[in-house]
Amino acid sequence: MASDIRTFYDAQWAARPRAAAANNFLRIFDRAIRHSYSILGDIRGKKILEIGCGTGRQAVWFARRGAEVTAVDISEEALKSLRNQAAAENLPGIQILQMDAEHLQFPNDSFDVVYVNSVMMHLRHAAAFREFARVTKRGGQVVILEPMADNPVLILYRMAVSRWTPLRATFVTTRALDEARAHFSTLSRREFYFLALLAFPLGKLFHVWTPLDWISRIDDAILRILPGLGRFFWVSVADFRK
Repeated sequence: MASDIRTFYDAQWAARPRAAAANNFLRIFDRAIRHSYSILGDIRGKKILEIGCGTGRQAVWFARRGAEVTAVDISEEALKSLRNQAAAENLPGIQILQMDAEHLQFPNDSFDVVYVNSVMMHLRHAAAFREFARVTKRGGQVVILEPMADNPVLILYRMAVSRWTPLRATFVTTRALDEARAHFSTLSRREFYFLALLAFPLGKLFHVWTPLDWISRIDDAILRILPGLGRFFWVSVADFRK
């Protein structure tokens, strides 16, 4: 399975149009990503491990703000792009390594923060959470931003046309995130994108994102009134503290 994932992403990041499309996808998750950054607080001097860094947009964001960044990915093609970007921006503080997220080659208690964006779908969840907890320092945090499994519209989409289908992706659930708390002292999470799903076709086709912002505010209100609906939102941002 790991070799299939490596082959898929090597092909994606080597092809410029596909790589650009994948990076543009981060724009869709912008609100959730900004929230994930906000819960990190001041990251100057912190040791951050980014799992599944892709071409490194977020690793670079961390490094620009003074963090000591270690970025790992299973795809060598992705890492080539990050190395070039880090060199172009004179960011020598990013350590860039090819590595399997389920078998991290770091000692226990190595990092203040482990950051994961849209990677759990390719991992065995229990094994991954154990590794993330193992390499996180006491008092550190693991922040996970992930697409979730239970929205009926997304289930149909993934079955019909999603490019993840050949990889047999296993998306997380709110229940799986809650169960992973056993490896940590606390967990808080926030879900994003319910009615806002309706705005994504408009954004992708016409690059018009304004409706997404105000629909997302409606989603926030729905979640406050009916928190149980969180399992049907598209994305969860989970903040685990060790």
